[in-house]
Amino acid sequence: MNDDIRRLQEKIASDLRFLLECFREVLFELGEKEVASIIPWRDDSCSFNDKVAAERACQLYSIAFQLLGMVEENAAVQVRRMVESENGLSSERGLWGNTLLKLKADGYTENEIAASLGAVHVEPVLTAHPTEAKRASVIAKHRALYLLLVKRENHILTPVEQGQIRSEIKELLELLWRTGNIYLEKPEVRSERRNVIHYLKNVFPETLSILDNRLQAAWQDAGFATASFTQRQLPRLSRTVASVGPWNLS
Repeated sequence: MNDDIRRLQEKIASDLRFLLECFREVLFELGEKEVASIIPWRDDSCSFNDKVAAERACQLYSIAFQLLGMVEENAAVQVRRMVESENGLSSERGLWGNTLLKLKADGYTENEIAASLGAVHVEPVLTAHPTEAKRASVIAKHRALYLLLVKRENHILTPVEQGQIRSEIKELLELLWRTGNIYLEKPEVRSERRNVIHYLKNVFPETLSILDNRLQAAWQDAGFATASFTQRQLPRLSRTVASVGPWNLS
């Protein structure tokens, strides 16, 4: 576990350095050298001073903390994937693989577990989230940034392709810097309804298929027969279990 934590911390530090360096270059290119000097978590960072307007500093820190959130989210996903690849699906507590293995160790039979899964009823709950206070255009740019961060994980990309990703990240950071970050007016019911419909129509269906695949893989990894499970339980379960966030769909 200590090795996993170390890898997670190293991954976060490495990716955060990369994004903050891109952000620093963008601010320099825009003539915002004083603002760039107070970017947090860099060895050469300066303290907030009177040379930087308060609204500029707030905008800087808002973007910086958003980048930190992206980095932490991606690092957690990538480290979990490495752990699963090395130690199997049962290595992560709380996920299907580990749960099925515990049930098997406690003496429950394959048929008993399958029957219980068929009786499970879990409802997704759509709760208020801080990102809802942000403009839709800003949220879209955050999503695009995260996807580019994930794209960098592909080790077969050439230096030219990695350079292109870096350029696209800088373009998005510039757009974020130039775009107002917070709603000046309270969102209308129409826009809130449109946002909910987007998740019901686009996000949830994609997530359900991912959950299907992970549950089926965990079932096989536990040594259970796939055929009887997929015929009787998987379709029913996949329509009653859903957990989704704005970036992490795995």
